Amino acid sequence: MELSITIASYNTCDVTGDTLASVFAQTTGMEFEVFVVDNASTDGSAEMIESRFPSVRLIRSDRNLGFAAAHNLALARAKGKYLLVLNSDVLFPDNAAKRMVDDLRVAHESIGVIGPQILNRDGSLAPSSRRRIFYSRTVFGLSMINQFFPFGRLLPMESMRRYFGRLLGRVHDNFNPPAMLQEVEWLDGMCVMFKREALHGSGLFDEQFFFDYEIGDLLIRVRACGWGILFDPTIKIVHLGGSSRKKAPQIQLSNQRSQLIYYSKHKPEYVAFIRSMVRTLIDLKLRLLKLEGMFSANRNVLRERAQILEKKRKVNLDFEPRSVSENTRIPRLLRAGEDRIRG
Repeated sequence: MELSITIASYNTCDVTGDTLASVFAQTTGMEFEVFVVDNASTDGSAEMIESRFPSVRLIRSDRNLGFAAAHNLALARAKGKYLLVLNSDVLFPDNAAKRMVDDLRVAHESIGVIGPQILNRDGSLAPSSRRRIFYSRTVFGLSMINQFFPFGRLLPMESMRRYFGRLLGRVHDNFNPPAMLQEVEWLDGMCVMFKREALHGSGLFDEQFFFDYEIGDLLIRVRACGWGILFDPTIKIVHLGGSSRKKAPQIQLSNQRSQLIYYSKHKPEYVAFIRSMVRTLIDLKLRLLKLEGMFSANRNVLRERAQILEKKRKVNLDFEPRSVSENTRIPRLLRAGEDRIRG
């Protein structure tokens, strides 16, 4: 088997159908298999897949495993020489999978991972890669403020790229994205392809992560094993939208915990700063919501937002960095010989 594609789905019936239709229509010239792990969806996702896509290897989970554990279930069963981890809400035009396989096939033998350029539904660029992972408390603080008070939506991104791209690109590649095939340190997890051998040493996804940050953690481990990462901006996929994130408050909450797990593992000196910033920003947003409630007729909506913020605050307060393990929840990818021995 040349390629295995794994998808995790949770209550995204319509877009998962679009994604699978795109994969089957736009993947040609090689043998491939598709796995979907359905995380106990209640919207008919699993039934839709069985009806419309009978060749898909559907794995039904009796609970929501999250992104990392769900993909691990599929990757453990995958037989492909190349392993493509794919979101359930993307369109996959122009034989993108075959083109990524071709890139890996002709790349230097030390290259083990590749990702494409990601476009938003309106055709604008989405953050897809980083040439290098850049740590700065100032930049990080601005990023956290943007999470709670999204000023980034107000920025004239196209003008900033046009006039200040090279300068701002030192901080974030979204301002000056690579224009040609090159090595990078980070890829967005919506669409990442691995050589099978690249995951033997690093292991699969760390199941401490429920949703978010799991791909960054895995790529750090893959690089530590000596594998390089490629980004090909000439290969493009389209992101339809974060449907799972919007529909599941627990996924929003998991981002908070996943962020703390990631920095506890890879940049522990940032953890106290993160917790302090989160506490301050949540307190400020709760006060603003209370003030808004005095003049708003949508008090139920504001109350729901406040409840989610209170839960995020609890996650932040209850987090214990010493509880984060290095590798106890990272399954191993068995080699072909081991698969045969275990039947």
